[in-house]
Amino acid sequence: DASAKGKTVIMVGTKKSRPFVLAEAVRTAKALGVDLYLVDDLAHRGHSKDLIPDSHFIAAPITDRDPEAVEAMAKAVAAHPAAAKAHAVAGYFSSYAKVTARITDLVGKAGIPGRAVSASDDKVATREVLNAHKDLEVPSRAVTSAEDARKAYADLGGGKFIMKTIRGENSRFLAIDLDSPEKVEKAYREMDEAVKAFAARPESKTTTFSNHPGILLERMLEKVPGTDETSVEVVMQNGKAAFALVSDTLNIGPNKELAAGSITFPSQAPAAMQAAIVAAAAKALNVIGITDGNARVDMMLTPDGPKVVEINPYMGGVNIFLAIKSLTGMSLVEQGFRAILGLRVDPGHAADGVIDYRFLASKHSGAVESVAGMEQAAASEGVEYAELFVEPGDTVVETGKNSYEEYGEFIVKGKTFADALSRTIQAVKNIVIGVKKADGTVATMVGDHAQPTAPSMSPGLFSKVVLGFLSTFILVSTVVESTSLAVSQMTSPLTQGFLALAALTSISYAAYTAGSFLGGRWVDRFGISKSYRAVLAFRTVVWTAMAAFFFATGTVPLWALVPLFSLDYFAHSIGRIAEHKLQVTWFKASPTESSRFGSFRDFVEYGTVFVASGMGLAVAAWGFGAVIYPAPVAFGVAALIALVLRLPGAPREATKAINWSAGFRSVFSNNGILKPMAGYMLINSFLYMLYYIVATAFGAYVAGVPEQAAAVSGSLTGLYGVGALLGALAMDRLATKLEKDTAHLPEGERTGAQRKLYLASAIRSLKWAALAVLGAWAFASQTSLFTFGWPFFIVSPALIAIGFTAQRALIHLDTIMKDNIPSADESLSGSILGAIRSMTYLSLVFGFLLWGGFFALLGTGAFYAFGAFYTA
Repeated sequence: DASAKGKTVIMVGTKKSRPFVLAEAVRTAKALGVDLYLVDDLAHRGHSKDLIPDSHFIAAPITDRDPEAVEAMAKAVAAHPAAAKAHAVAGYFSSYAKVTARITDLVGKAGIPGRAVSASDDKVATREVLNAHKDLEVPSRAVTSAEDARKAYADLGGGKFIMKTIRGENSRFLAIDLDSPEKVEKAYREMDEAVKAFAARPESKTTTFSNHPGILLERMLEKVPGTDETSVEVVMQNGKAAFALVSDTLNIGPNKELAAGSITFPSQAPAAMQAAIVAAAAKALNVIGITDGNARVDMMLTPDGPKVVEINPYMGGVNIFLAIKSLTGMSLVEQGFRAILGLRVDPGHAADGVIDYRFLASKHSGAVESVAGMEQAAASEGVEYAELFVEPGDTVVETGKNSYEEYGEFIVKGKTFADALSRTIQAVKNIVIGVKKADGTVATMVGDHAQPTAPSMSPGLFSKVVLGFLSTFILVSTVVESTSLAVSQMTSPLTQGFLALAALTSISYAAYTAGSFLGGRWVDRFGISKSYRAVLAFRTVVWTAMAAFFFATGTVPLWALVPLFSLDYFAHSIGRIAEHKLQVTWFKASPTESSRFGSFRDFVEYGTVFVASGMGLAVAAWGFGAVIYPAPVAFGVAALIALVLRLPGAPREATKAINWSAGFRSVFSNNGILKPMAGYMLINSFLYMLYYIVATAFGAYVAGVPEQAAAVSGSLTGLYGVGALLGALAMDRLATKLEKDTAHLPEGERTGAQRKLYLASAIRSLKWAALAVLGAWAFASQTSLFTFGWPFFIVSPALIAIGFTAQRALIHLDTIMKDNIPSADESLSGSILGAIRSMTYLSLVFGFLLWGGFFALLGTGAFYAFGAFYTA
C-alpha cells in the first residue's frame, strides 16, 4: 500500500441516495494517503461539503447527458491542475458513466476507458463487440418502428425474442416470449408509447430514460431448466476477476412474469456453475475493454453455456454495495479504488448468510395519498436497509405484462434463502399505501403485492412435485398399514402372550423415538431430498431381508422380527420428519394452506387403511406372504420416484456442528408449540393404543387364529379410517371457509386473522374429540357381538366418530405447532419436529408396555380399563 501514498485520484459524481459511496472513497483515500478530488454538479455540493474541501471540488454539470455537454465537461476537467498529477479516475455510478469514461480518456490515466463504457452503455454496441466471439454471440438488432420490428423478426430468422430499451435497466421496459411478427409489432408500439410517457414525467429527469434511449430486439435466451438469470459483481484487475460474487436475479408476480423483482446474494446455484459464470463474465469484460475496476455483468446459463445479458460498467447500482458489504465484509468502493491503483484487492470472507434484495411493485396507478407502516417494516427482523421512493403527491404505475416501476426496496438478511425471503415478506406486509386512482377512488395496496407470499411460493396441491411426493406417500403408507397389522398378529398374542406383542411394539417405537431424535438434525443437515431418498432405499433393504426370512421358514421368528421391524421403524421415523418438514418449508406463512396440505396428506394416508383392510382379508385367504412379499417392491418403486423429485435440499449452514438439544430447547421455550403438543400427545396415544393393542386384542379374542384375527383388526382400523377420512375432508372445507371469511380484509391482515380463527376452531375440535372418546366404551362392550367382515354394530358409529373428531383435532394441533415455529428457527425445523415426535413416541412406548401388561393380567377386562382411562 505504500506505493499509493501521495498519488492523486479524480472521482466523478455523488448521489444523495447513496452517501456511503463518497464516505467509503474518502475513508479509503485517507487510509492510503491518496489525494482525492471530486467532480460533481454544484447542485450536489451539499452531498460532499463535509467530506471534500472546496480546493478539491471540481464543479461540472455531470447530470447533462448531451454528447456535446459531456465532451465540454471532460475537457474542462482535463484542463484542471489536478488532472496533470492524476494517477487514476474512479467512478461508481452508471448514470455518470459516459462523462467519467471520457475524463479517463482525456486524462490518459488508469480507469475504465471510453470505448468500454460506450460498448456497455449501449446494448446494440455491446452485442456488436461480443458477437465477434462465437461463445458470447446473441443475435439482435435495433428497431426504429413497428414495421422495422416486423422486418427485424424476419431478418433474424424468426423464433422467440425479447424487446427492451437500448439503455437502462430492463425491469421497467421489457417484453418477452415474442414468437410472431404480430407480437413483435404490438410490443414495439406499446413499449415506444410507454417510454415516451415516462420520459415526459418529472421523475424521469434523474434516470437513464430522460430521453428515449431506443429499442432493441434480441434473441430470447433459453435457460437451462431449474436455473435463474444471474449477475456477477466484479472487481477486475489486470484482466482478471480479483473479486466476484454471483447473485440470482428472480422475477416476481403471480406467474413470475415481472422481470428482475429481486436479487439473491449469494447465488443458490452449484459452485461449479457459478465458477463457469464468473469465467464467462471475466472474458466478456476483457472483450469490452474493462480490465481494471468495478463492473456488473448480467448472465444467463443456456444449453450452449453462460451468455451475457448485459454489461454495466462501474459498480452495481441501487444498494448492492450494502448487500455485499454485509455478507463478505468487503467494500466494493475500496477494492475498486485499490484495483485501479494497482494495489492488492481483498475479496473479504465467505458469505455469512443470504440476502434477499427485493423491489416493491405497485398494484394501482395514480397519485399517492398516504404512506403507512414504513417504521414497522424497517424495524422488522433481518431488515438491513429499507427505502420508499414515493411520498404523498408522487405518481405510481401499476405493473405491466412483464415490467413494473419499483416504488421501494428492501435488503433483508437471513440464515438461508427461505429465511431471508420469509423475513422480507413479513416486513413489507407492514407497508400500506393509499393511491388515488384516475376515477377519483382511493385504493390501498400492501407492500407484498406481486411478491412471493407463502401461497404463491408453495407448489400447488396438484403440482408435479406434490403429486409425485404423494405417490411415494401412498406406497409407503399402504405398506405400513398392511405390514403393521400382519406383523402384530405374527407375534401370536394368544399363544405367546400379549407381552410378546407389547415387546414388539414398545421396542419398535423406542426405535421410532430414537429415529425422531436423531432424524431431526439429520434432515436439517442433509436436506429433505437426500434424507427421504436414503430412508426409502434403506427400508427396501430391510423388507427384502424380512421377505427372505419368510421365504426360507414360512414365518419370521420373533428374534428376527423384532430387530428388523425396529430398524424399519427407525428409518420410518426419519422419513416422517422429512415429510412433515415439507409442510413447514412449503406452507410456513399460511395456516390455511398448511392445514389444507396436512388434510390432503392425511386423507391419502387414511385412504390406505381401506387397502390395509383388504390386505387383512388377503392374509386370511393366502397367509402373511400376501403382505410380506409386495413390501420391498413397493419401497423400491417409491425410492425410484423420490430420486427424480425436486424436493428441498440442505441449507447452507448444514455443515455447522450438530446441537442435539436445540430442537428440545425451542419446544420447551415456546408455549405456542409446547401446549398444543401436550394435547397432540394425549390424542395420539389413545389412537395408537387403539390401533396396535386394543384392535389386535379384539381380533385375537374373537378370531383366535392369527390370519383371521388380522382380518378382524383390519376391519376395525378400516372403520376408524372412514372417520379419519371424513375428518380430513372437513378440515379442507374449514380452510376454504377461513379464506372466505378473511377475504374482505387487507392483504397484510389476512394471515393474522386466519391464525386467530384457526385457533378458535381448534378449541372447538378438542372438545368434540374428548366427547367422542366415550365411544371407546361402546367399542369395549361389543367383544361378543362380532362376526367376520365389516363390524357394523354399535362399534361402527363409535369408531367413525372417534376417527372424525380425533383427525380434526390432530390436524388442528399439528398445524398450530408448525405455524408457531419462529422464522429464526426454520433452519432447525427438522430438529424441532424431531423433538416433538420423539417425545410423542416415547409416550407411546410407555403406553404399549402399560396396556400390553394390562391385557396380559386382566384379559378382556382390560377393554374396560382402557375406555375408563382415556375417557377420564
